Amino acid sequence: FGMVRERVQAKSPGARAGAPDRTDEPQISAPRPRKFVVQLAAVVLTFFALAFATGILPVTDTWAQKPLKSVARRAAAGAVEFAVYPNGATPADQPLKIFAASVAEIVKGVSSEGFGGMSGNLTVWTVDGELRNGDAVFAKAHSKGPTNVYVAPAGRPFQWPAHKLGERIPVRGLDRQISLEALSAVPRVFLVHNFMSAEEVAMMQEFAYSQENPHRMKPSSVGKETADELREKSSTRTSENAWDVQSPMYHLMMNRSFGLLRMAHDWNTFDGIQVVRYRPGEAYIVHSDTFPVVPDNSHNWDPSSGGTNRYVTIFMYMNDVAEDEGGQTVFPLARDTVQPSDDVRHTHEKATEIRSSALTKGKELFGDPGRWEYKLTEQCYSSYSLRPRAMSAAMFYHQHPLTGTILPEAQHGACPVLGGEKWGANMWIWNGPRYWSR
Repeated sequence: FGMVRERVQAKSPGARAGAPDRTDEPQISAPRPRKFVVQLAAVVLTFFALAFATGILPVTDTWAQKPLKSVARRAAAGAVEFAVYPNGATPADQPLKIFAASVAEIVKGVSSEGFGGMSGNLTVWTVDGELRNGDAVFAKAHSKGPTNVYVAPAGRPFQWPAHKLGERIPVRGLDRQISLEALSAVPRVFLVHNFMSAEEVAMMQEFAYSQENPHRMKPSSVGKETADELREKSSTRTSENAWDVQSPMYHLMMNRSFGLLRMAHDWNTFDGIQVVRYRPGEAYIVHSDTFPVVPDNSHNWDPSSGGTNRYVTIFMYMNDVAEDEGGQTVFPLARDTVQPSDDVRHTHEKATEIRSSALTKGKELFGDPGRWEYKLTEQCYSSYSLRPRAMSAAMFYHQHPLTGTILPEAQHGACPVLGGEKWGANMWIWNGPRYWSR
């Protein structure tokens, strides 16, 4: 402190050679406060550094030093900093920051913190959906900051994270270059870019009408039975559909879907491919793809209590449909959503014009505004919806990623086609053995 005082005195007006003697002001003027604080802090830090180095002050594990020493020890032991997110993370989920050198240490850290209500036997995935087991060691991350991982109770399948809406994620390890774009947090909805080729679309459409296909195109029906004659004809599902459970495209799309989902390849969890065709005026009312969770001696439909049900839908769009000609997939209960990055951003006036044109076509097709098809058309242009994009797919999950609870927000509808036609294909994957494979 004496050093600081001497420097202050040396710089005062009265200490300078030849300075006039002013009696109307102090002989020592204070320096600017910011500069003085910096000088004082430097002296204090130097004092404590010398004190610790010479042993005058002992180094103890104070509350401030323990975290720093712990981080240093963990880094020296080869540990990596992780940002741990819950499976299927959304923008509302905050990560748990921990240091660990293996999966076992990550699981231990999550369990000790009770993160997400999880403990005990847990599953860990990388940001690419790669499953990591047991004592597997993570390599040191090359990027700055912590490495993201995703955790769920053992037995729960992986769900792609949706915590960065609008971000396109490349999916590695597939037979073609595919990317995912997260569009909705509740339910978790993704647009799958470049899911299939035009040649693959043509082959699926051809087999849908082929005489070699025992389940070729016919009016759509609903229900859990596999035999067409036992399924119910529906007045609220007016499309045509065919099933493909045997062609080369069936095997190709099944393998690609399991690879995309990062789930084990198991035909017992795959419903096959349902090719659908919608002509003008045809639609499917808002519905759930899952089966009702009701008491049933033949099957446990409740995934939250160890049962199985449809886990995720991948709906392939085989052709484009104009914006005012319907055909969208609508999610009336969705929240926290964004539009796809390749969507045209319309002005309010243009969006109103498109909606008005669509409703006019709906009135011409359905006549009575009280019909469910017209009401659905209105809903499709007022709620969150995705328009068909050729060779892409909509992927959305039906179960909570941690608990398995069926999500009512995943209800959706096939909007009426108001002009031209719409081709698509459903693929449903279960969280375990299907009802029919028991």
